[in-house]
Amino acid sequence: MKKKQWFIKRKGFKPKRSILTKKLFLKAFLILLVFVVYTYLFVFHPAIQIKEVVIKNNVESSAQETQKAANSYLKSIFLINKITIKEAILKQILIISEVNIKKDFPDRLIIEVKERQPAALLTQDGQTLFFIDKDGIVFKKATSTDIGLALILDKKNLTKELLSSIWQIEKT
Repeated sequence: MKKKQWFIKRKGFKPKRSILTKKLFLKAFLILLVFVVYTYLFVFHPAIQIKEVVIKNNVESSAQETQKAANSYLKSIFLINKITIKEAILKQILIISEVNIKKDFPDRLIIEVKERQPAALLTQDGQTLFFIDKDGIVFKKATSTDIGLALILDKKNLTKELLSSIWQIEKT
């Protein structure tokens, strides 16, 4: 019994302190909290929110239609996902073939579009005509045949190579 008392006396018995009461932990927690608050305020500050969307190179497609397709994805300039906006525009507006998005800090987004060029006219019933581009994508209803484009009567045998050939011939 005496031996046990000597061991406790010599080593000492201190109750463990909680990690929340240690000064180093409290300082680190406060620094982290201040960092998170400042980051949040910086990212969501009204000066960093996108206020203006500039759409360039659109001739056939309307700027309002392009902006409407992109609006649901617009927020802070740091949080926008260019790929998602690009996919939404390409999916909703068939006449646009390419989209390039640039951030113009602090509050502007520039969307450059490239529109499809008609390579031929496509008809299946002989009356309704559609424009088709060099990749074989039908993108717009045509109004008349006096445009001077090749007329394709059936899309079954239509290939990308054939359309590319038609496109090259019509360019020359």
